[in-house]
Amino acid sequence: MASNTPIATALALHKAGRLDEAEAAYREVLAADGRDAQALHLLGLVLLHKQDITAGIRCIRDSIECGGPVPQRLLDLGSACRAVGDLDAAESAFRDALDRAPSFAPAWSGLGGLLRQRGRLAAAIAALERSLQHAPNDPRARLQLASLRAESGDLEGAESGYRSVIAQAPRTGAASIGLGDLLARMGRAADAEAVYRKGLSADPESPDLLAALGECLSASGRLAEAETVLRRALALQPGHVRGWFNLGKTLIEADRLDEEFLDAWLVFPGPTPPLVRAAAIRHVKRSPGYCSLLQDRDGAGGTGQMDLESAPAREFLTHRILYRLLRQGIVDDLDLELLLTDVRRSILLSVDDPSSMLDFLCGLAELCFHNEYVWAESADESEAADRLAARVDECLSGAGAATAAEVALLAAYRPLHRLVNRGDLLKQRHEIEGYARILRQQIAEPDEES
Repeated sequence: MASNTPIATALALHKAGRLDEAEAAYREVLAADGRDAQALHLLGLVLLHKQDITAGIRCIRDSIECGGPVPQRLLDLGSACRAVGDLDAAESAFRDALDRAPSFAPAWSGLGGLLRQRGRLAAAIAALERSLQHAPNDPRARLQLASLRAESGDLEGAESGYRSVIAQAPRTGAASIGLGDLLARMGRAADAEAVYRKGLSADPESPDLLAALGECLSASGRLAEAETVLRRALALQPGHVRGWFNLGKTLIEADRLDEEFLDAWLVFPGPTPPLVRAAAIRHVKRSPGYCSLLQDRDGAGGTGQMDLESAPAREFLTHRILYRLLRQGIVDDLDLELLLTDVRRSILLSVDDPSSMLDFLCGLAELCFHNEYVWAESADESEAADRLAARVDECLSGAGAATAAEVALLAAYRPLHRLVNRGDLLKQRHEIEGYARILRQQIAEPDEES
């Protein structure tokens, strides 16, 4: 390809990572010839890199239509379709590439990964073996094959595969982690530790290797060492999932889990592991406010009425770990659930102005909404909740003003989308993030689905 052609200029921009300029240059080529297969293919790759997946796939399909089913184009089409979950189209593209070029190793690797995703491990292993027949020095294919062997139960083959990758490319942290995890799974903790440490000697700033070593040390009972290593991993990559989880486990084992760490753990993106939720519940149940309210409730002769203005009660109602738990939508502890049920009842029946409890009520409303309001209600409680619903609806029609706390309290008993005048709530300005969230959950989202 001549270096001064428009397509060469666009490709140079592409290789330099100047994607916006490359896209513009490819489009300029296509403005002159809309069926230029090379420009369509390369534009598709730029769009994929920019996460415009649908447009990228369309461009690659157009390049195949205009320039024929070249194996590289089919490979890129298969990889893009796999990325968006269209596995049938991806498999078809990979196999089409291999029909035209049986020795095209990247297509065998792509097919192997896809077959693994589909749970067809034996076929995936066979595909990776074919890939290595044609490209025996490809460390990525070797690593993928070793991982597949481990997954299929061929531990000896997996160990050999991981070691061959490490011998070929010592800085391949994924191979060291795979081998170390495999050895730990086989009960060879000392060997696993040695593998992680050797990997770190080649790449000492790898948070992945540090997190794996920390987990190994923690499992061996060397909690202080584990904590040091895991905190180093998180200093390098604050959002490291394995590091967070294993540091939390280590601190729990050492009985050193503090509120600050637990607070950060509960807002970590993704589903909350049961271990985290259990630790949070234990933390709340150790608090003075929880213990005081239990005594208060039990001393009330089983009526469930409590003094929610006391200092211990305030400590409970503003407990930030409790608030995080409520927002999770799951409190799988019967004692805590029963206490929350009684607190809700006391607020409804005994507190004239719950405005100071707004944050707690917003969290409680989220919990009750997610558990579909399964908590038991006494007869007087149900009547009071119905009166509150009628009053809020009446206020929304212009007959008064309902406070955010009253709305949140109602949301802890009845879903707000049942209100006749619910739309008026969404028109209001809501500076409290928790309050705005329950309005979205209980009004905006249900209305959009209906």
